[in-house]
Amino acid sequence: MRPQPQSGMTLVELLIAGLLLGGIFLAVTSVHISSLKLLTGQTNAGGLDPLLALEHISRNVTLANEVIVDGVVVTGGRTQLKLRIDPVDPGTPNPANDNWIVYRFINGALRWKTVTPPTAVTDVGAGDPEVVPRLALSTAAANPSSFNLTSPNVVEIDVTPAAGSESVITTRVMLGQRSR
Repeated sequence: MRPQPQSGMTLVELLIAGLLLGGIFLAVTSVHISSLKLLTGQTNAGGLDPLLALEHISRNVTLANEVIVDGVVVTGGRTQLKLRIDPVDPGTPNPANDNWIVYRFINGALRWKTVTPPTAVTDVGAGDPEVVPRLALSTAAANPSSFNLTSPNVVEIDVTPAAGSESVITTRVMLGQRSR
């Protein structure tokens, strides 16, 4: 009687397959780690953080029924922005049930808080949370970050990242331009 041929893989074939899969996983992992390092470097250099902060403020400005720009006077505007937002019925003015969102540039950081009725609207302090953690803004008097009301319905926001950035990032947002 003749022995039946055995089917399966030899040890050498399994070792070669394991080495090939290991090489593929190593290549994919190194590309992933490199892309994470690049993203972290850009974020820390002020690339994405100011844009995230501007997007956060812009979204809330489009929901606002009223805006107040106050705080310390700096070149180009002021350091604090207060937005009144009616979460229940935006079309009917009823300040008694409106929320206030307050932003302020303090010592190179952009801080914010939400105030709900019946609490009185107060200024943002150094203990309030940052809009984007570790966002470093310039504290130079020549080109400070600021808010400005350019017309009754338009808020101009100037953000000046700290050292390592080229220039001021400016955006203009119209009040109440919510989409339904």
